[in-house]
Amino acid sequence: MSSNAILQTPDEFPLEGIKKTISEMQLFAENLDVTSEVSFRKITSIYSEAKSWEKIIEQQRKEANAPDQSRINARNDRAKQISEPLKGILIVCKRKADQYQRHLEESKRLEEESLSKAALIFDEEIPYIAPIEKTHRGDGAMAVSKEETRWRVTDLEKVPRQYLMLDEQKIKLSIKMGLTSIPGIEVYTEKVTQLRTR
Repeated sequence: MSSNAILQTPDEFPLEGIKKTISEMQLFAENLDVTSEVSFRKITSIYSEAKSWEKIIEQQRKEANAPDQSRINARNDRAKQISEPLKGILIVCKRKADQYQRHLEESKRLEEESLSKAALIFDEEIPYIAPIEKTHRGDGAMAVSKEETRWRVTDLEKVPRQYLMLDEQKIKLSIKMGLTSIPGIEVYTEKVTQLRTR
C-alpha cells in the first residue's frame, strides 16, 4: 500500500486497512532477529518505509489543515487580544475582594479586642460577636472564603529528596557546553545507533 495519498483518499485507503498494514509492519519488525546483513537490510527497509509514511502523513495533515489553521490562528489571536485584559481585570477583582475580606476580619478582631477590654474594665462577660459570613454576596458575583493549605520553601537544604526533581534540560545543556563533572551525577558516553533515510 502506498503512503502517498493516505489522508487524501479515505475511500481508496480505509483507516482499518492502513492500521492493519502498520500493525503487520510493527509485528514483523519486533519479531525480526537482526543477526545478518540480510536481516539488517530488512529492518532498515521497514524503517525507511515507516519514516516515509510518517513524513507524508504529517505533510498531508499540515496541507489539509492549512486553510483552517490560518482561520483558527486569526480567531485565537483576536480572542487573546480581548481575553488578556479580562484576565487582568479578574486578577484585580479577586485581589480587591480578598483585601475587603481581610478588612472585615481585621475590623472584627479590633471590635472583639475593644469589647474584651471594656468587659474587663467593667467586670462583665465578653459579648458574643457573630463570625464573618463565609459567603459575601456582591452585585453579579459573590466571594466565598475558605481555608486552603498552602506551602512555601523555608530551607531547601532540609527538604527531603523525594520532593526534589532534577532539571534534566539544564544538565543536558551543561554537558553540551563542556561540563564533565557534576557532583552526584555520572557523565559518560554511550554508543547509540541512529537510522537515517536516504
